[in-house]
Amino acid sequence: MSQRSRHQSTWNQGLDNMAAPSGNTRGVMERSIRDRAPPLLTDLYQFTMAYAYWRAGRHQEPAVFELFFRDNPFGGGFSLFAGLHDCLLFLRSFHFTDEGLTSLLPLLVCSNAARFRLAAGPSRRLLEMGLRRAQGPDGGLTASRYTHIGGFDLTSNVQAGFLFGIPVAGTMAHSYVTSFTSLEEVWPQTLVALNGDPDPVDFISLTKGWLSRVCELLRAEPGKIREGELAGFLSYAITYPQNFLPVIDSYSVGW
Repeated sequence: MSQRSRHQSTWNQGLDNMAAPSGNTRGVMERSIRDRAPPLLTDLYQFTMAYAYWRAGRHQEPAVFELFFRDNPFGGGFSLFAGLHDCLLFLRSFHFTDEGLTSLLPLLVCSNAARFRLAAGPSRRLLEMGLRRAQGPDGGLTASRYTHIGGFDLTSNVQAGFLFGIPVAGTMAHSYVTSFTSLEEVWPQTLVALNGDPDPVDFISLTKGWLSRVCELLRAEPGKIREGELAGFLSYAITYPQNFLPVIDSYSVGW
């Protein structure tokens, strides 16, 4: 082996050692990640969507998510990617504690009450959803807390609600909309009538009927409607029939 080859081999081995921490170090790092980013440090819609996937019978289907950013920070011409190891450690150590699970149900109930107040209250209320774009877990908690102090009524940051007593609320995820491609994927397709009628309502047929009326009123072509997007909204509505709270920018995302 040439001297240059030996130097290159030594350099590569050094890089491998730097990138692969020892077992003890990995355990400490996993605990650190778990402490800094517990499962409750997430948007409320992660829990509502998990229930919606389960309610639709789709919780065992494989799915792929991407970890990315849109633009180089500070207008730079390039970026160095770092943090994949932290993400893998987060996935390895992800689990709910008994305390976290105990706190989760009241938070969801609180969210439902807040949604009703938003829809029927005497004045407008403000919902903060900045965690998904905040810079790291500490930044997310700080933003949620001080946005509430600044006058916002609600937050989608579950950990902020747990720590600071801020009422939490959430909407629906774009990824849930894009996970559907047709109305056949919506399940269940019926709802129990609110008036006590024992016969279930065929929600899909009812929706198709109203869709035809709306298209006729607007002089639109029903065939141009993205059926996958409609299926996503219908599935979410079936899962949460009495507190359906989508976001406007979830429309036209299923390309």
